[in-house]
Amino acid sequence: MKKWLIFSIITNIVLILYLIFLTVSIEATKRATNHKFQIEHYQTKTKLANRTMVRNHVIIFLGDSQIEYANWNELLNRDDILNRGIAGDVTAGLIGRMNEITRHNPSKVFIEIGTNDLGMGISIPRIIKDYAQVISILKEKTTAEIYINSVLPVQDLPYEGFQNTAINQLNREIKALCELENITFIDLSDIFSDELGNLRSDLTNDGLHLTEKGYLLWLDVLKKYL
Repeated sequence: MKKWLIFSIITNIVLILYLIFLTVSIEATKRATNHKFQIEHYQTKTKLANRTMVRNHVIIFLGDSQIEYANWNELLNRDDILNRGIAGDVTAGLIGRMNEITRHNPSKVFIEIGTNDLGMGISIPRIIKDYAQVISILKEKTTAEIYINSVLPVQDLPYEGFQNTAINQLNREIKALCELENITFIDLSDIFSDELGNLRSDLTNDGLHLTEKGYLLWLDVLKKYL
């Protein structure tokens, strides 16, 4: 009886360790796949953008998936907006494609990015340094008015590797940078957050990206700057 008990305990321990190993392996594979997609998607979108004709004094929407997933021209009934959002992009990625952005000498640039940086464990000081470099390049090479949207909240997602506390801290630093650089900071936090500070459930299907209702709410805010 005692031998069977010991055998059972050992078997359960081995099973638990296997399940832990399997979970870690699956998560690692998932992250590697996502990272590969991000790199390939970034390269594809950047190469295509570089092949487009120069369009002087257009409005550019610049950032990550929150920017990419909306057709801003159709939603705003315009034809002078270039969508330069790339899903999975980070602030350092913006720096890598500033030549394509500045060649249009845009009249206005709207930026929203930072979620992926936090998810990858990039430090807030590093993110702010990248933001500062993007702003510096835009000021040096264009006459654009620059508008920085606050990083949108999420529904605290443990598997993404960050929470709204980090997003809130990042937004405070971005706001301070905007004040220092004398550019417009568009704070979306209050209207997109619920009473707990999470992304409102009626504005998302996955806890991270916006539904059409979320985009329409965002548009209402942006219209006065356009």
